[in-house]
Amino acid sequence: MRNFTSRIREHGADLVLIGNGSTVEGSRFLEDTGTKLRLLVDPGLECYRAACLERSLLAPLSPQGWVRSVGSFLRGHRASRVSGDAYQLGGMFVITPEQRTEYAFVNNNVYEQAPIEAAIDTLRRLGRE
Repeated sequence: MRNFTSRIREHGADLVLIGNGSTVEGSRFLEDTGTKLRLLVDPGLECYRAACLERSLLAPLSPQGWVRSVGSFLRGHRASRVSGDAYQLGGMFVITPEQRTEYAFVNNNVYEQAPIEAAIDTLRRLGRE
């Protein structure tokens, strides 16, 4: 996140994280990761439902995820405990101040990462309009 936050802000936008854990879990996440971004928590999953993001019991079982986890482990990264709903899929959205969704990416599994360049391209386009 640190790598692209400044690029997002260059376009007059900001990055807001929404997690589905508790306030305590959200605070722990910010502390553990050193993240200085704004984090909102939605333990009732209302934002997730409004964005039509799916919840899947198979989400953590993706073969792609297992391969990535093993690779991460071999590179020395250790997973932290799961906070919130492990079965809730996420996404990334570019939403204007007028509340228009200009870009949406919906995760198909819990390991998938949104293509940040597509969101930055959307911000670039919006800046030209």
